Amino acid sequence: MARASTGGTVTITPAVPLVGSRHYSDAGQPMVIYSTAEPPTLEDFAAITVIPERRVEWLYEVLAFDGTPLAAIPARARNTTRVLNDAGQARFTLPLELAGEYSEVLRPGEVDLLVSRAGVPWLRGPLGAPRMDLPGPGGSITFPATGMLDMLDERFVPAGRELAALEQTEMAWQLIADTQALPNGDLGITAGLLPDSIARTKVWESPLSVKRAIAELAALEQGFDYEVDALLAFNAYYPRRGDDRAVVLEVGRNIASISVEYVIGPNTVTAEGADQVSVEAAAEDLQLRMRRREARVSVGDADEALLLGDRARGELAHAGLIAVPRLTLLQGAPDATPDDFDLGDVVAVVARAGWLNLNGLYRITEIDVTISDPGAESVSVVVVPL
Repeated sequence: MARASTGGTVTITPAVPLVGSRHYSDAGQPMVIYSTAEPPTLEDFAAITVIPERRVEWLYEVLAFDGTPLAAIPARARNTTRVLNDAGQARFTLPLELAGEYSEVLRPGEVDLLVSRAGVPWLRGPLGAPRMDLPGPGGSITFPATGMLDMLDERFVPAGRELAALEQTEMAWQLIADTQALPNGDLGITAGLLPDSIARTKVWESPLSVKRAIAELAALEQGFDYEVDALLAFNAYYPRRGDDRAVVLEVGRNIASISVEYVIGPNTVTAEGADQVSVEAAAEDLQLRMRRREARVSVGDADEALLLGDRARGELAHAGLIAVPRLTLLQGAPDATPDDFDLGDVVAVVARAGWLNLNGLYRITEIDVTISDPGAESVSVVVVPL
């Protein structure tokens, strides 16, 4: 048996089949224990190399609405997820007794949670309603939080609001500015990156949540990516967010496991607006290969054919058979930490196993990090094909 007290990934050359698991000692020190399918030789042990388990400082901090720090929480069972064009979320758990010591600041709905990684803010949003578990003596409580963008799902664009000939990211920002101007409506969101793109005209005949209104604008053909970041800046990206990274995610190199969800998307989309106005867009090659598959999307009060056509063509980006892999990355491997990529980035993915054949360029749409109590990161990403 080979035993490495420093933790991390162990490789042996010449290769010996290994079965291993990570453990932590009573003192909290990482320890990896590997057993071999065949008795190792002295040469095998001499060739052992250890990649140290990388630890990163994560801070879970409670803030007042004005940003005043209230307390750093000794959070356990920590997880943070960031999602392209969505709010993201975080959660942490505390023993009930320990949570009681922070009861003055752990006030769901009345404070924000700020999550930082290595000193860089990652997510900020309202502390949500907790879940309590009492399986026996002691018990625990888990607190969630969602990014500030989710608060815009509880704010509405009023009926009759019109924005004419306005650049689309400025239009999205104006909707946020409108709701923050309401009595007690300030969320602390500021205008960040608002790149030049295309102008649009839009009338909202019926109320619609601000979050959904922005998502519908972004989903139009020649739309944009966006976020409310952890510093509460509304940033838009045109034509898309992210960089083309020289990063390769590959089984046997830095992918520990894969799960893939397959979706067959419609190849004929009709966007329906007001006054029975509708526009159809179709991918004829996919109709021939996969039969005609229809979908209808409502664009509410829109009655302009140009706007409806943009929405229908935007939906065709999801036509045909689409693989949506979730890649769990190998700790300690190259290109396997959030320092190596960000949301929207384009990376190469290589994974072949029988029917599975991923070999191309993909965009990162989700980054999920679970942090162990000693501080090691378990990272997974969701990618979609270009």
